[in-house]
Amino acid sequence: MKNLVRALMLSILLIGTFATQSLAQSCTPSNTTYLNYFNGSYAPYSFRPCQGRNQNKYVFGSDMKWNQTKRNGVQDHVRQGRRYTHDITDLSGNLGYYTFWGTNFPNPVFDTDDDDNNGSHEETEVTVNNTAFPVVSRNYYFYVQMAQPTNNAGTVSQTPAVSRYYFGAWQTSYFSNAFNQSYTRWRAASRGSVLEDLLDNGEKIFDVEQSETVDVSQPLSIEEFKAQIDWTQRPLLSFVLEYEVDTEDGPQIVTIGGVPNEKELIPSDGLEEMLSNFPDTYKITSFRGVVSYKLGNFIVKGDKPGK
Repeated sequence: MKNLVRALMLSILLIGTFATQSLAQSCTPSNTTYLNYFNGSYAPYSFRPCQGRNQNKYVFGSDMKWNQTKRNGVQDHVRQGRRYTHDITDLSGNLGYYTFWGTNFPNPVFDTDDDDNNGSHEETEVTVNNTAFPVVSRNYYFYVQMAQPTNNAGTVSQTPAVSRYYFGAWQTSYFSNAFNQSYTRWRAASRGSVLEDLLDNGEKIFDVEQSETVDVSQPLSIEEFKAQIDWTQRPLLSFVLEYEVDTEDGPQIVTIGGVPNEKELIPSDGLEEMLSNFPDTYKITSFRGVVSYKLGNFIVKGDKPGK
């Protein structure tokens, strides 16, 4: 993915300067590609999971393909108003969504949930709100960063599903069997370093009420995006960016979602880490812009998580 990052540096001149070193958080693919592993008629027929770690930050994801039979299964649900959804959840309750996700799914809708009400959003999912999905034999990718304030090992599951839109969100209607990935304990960071930053950021990411998602009619440049955020005078909770890329499967759109930090509206390190997960065959041709963002009011609930 170094070529993608270099192309990013040259083509979009995004805020900040990206480093060129190898990134420890890149998602390392499994040595095994699983064929027909999932029992859902809509599930990918080819599935290759990946996993990476940088101290207490993890990234999980997969490379997926659909053949004609599995595409027909997806389309059967599309005709009934449902859409394909890919779920990545920590079954052990240790990890929570942390700052960035990325995919080449067309028109993706990303969501997180705190199923056990422990303050950490251990369930993440992306729904493909596109009636033409999938293209047969195309490689599709979904990656998500997760992190833990505790030093525990556990298991993350990846589950194909289909969802229907009601009550203002995509709700799971059917789900397949899951693929489970184990993760190991991490070497504890000292206070005031990576772990402290995680707790500070996590407090602001998840203790939020009265949020509002803004879908823009035309992608915004970084300057336009900054101006809108300054004008609203409301806290920015998250953003979604789009890039046009050339791939071995032809031109595509890569979507990257993330959250700001106290230093950067769009954190350059996190953005680079997420982009580094995509294959080296992906070449950015242009930055389309910010396509949506979420605003809200921060409400701190008690002390920092984990204390």
